Amino acid sequence: MMDGVIRADPQTPAYALYPDKMDFRHAPETYIFYVEEACACVADAIQKNYQRGGAVLHMRRETGMMHRYACAPVFPESKRDDNRQIPLIREM
Repeated sequence: MMDGVIRADPQTPAYALYPDKMDFRHAPETYIFYVEEACACVADAIQKNYQRGGAVLHMRRETGMMHRYACAPVFPESKRDDNRQIPLIREM
C-alpha cells in the first residue's frame, strides 16, 4: 500500500507516510473526529507525535459509527460531535 502512495507522488516525504515519523512541532491546535475503526492503527502514533512535538491535539474516537458520522447529526453521538465541530469551523 505504501508503495502505491510513493509511486503516485515520489516527492511525498517519509514523515507523511509513516505515523511513527510524523513531525507536528509547528502544527496548529487540531481537532479530529473519526470512527475508531477507520484509523485505529495510526491514531495512537499520531497522538504520541503531537505530544512529542508540543502541539495540541483533540482526538475524538467513536466506535460503531458510520464514516464521517460527525457530519450527519442523526444519532446522539453524531449530534454531540457535530455540535462541537460546527463552532470550530465557524471560527476559522
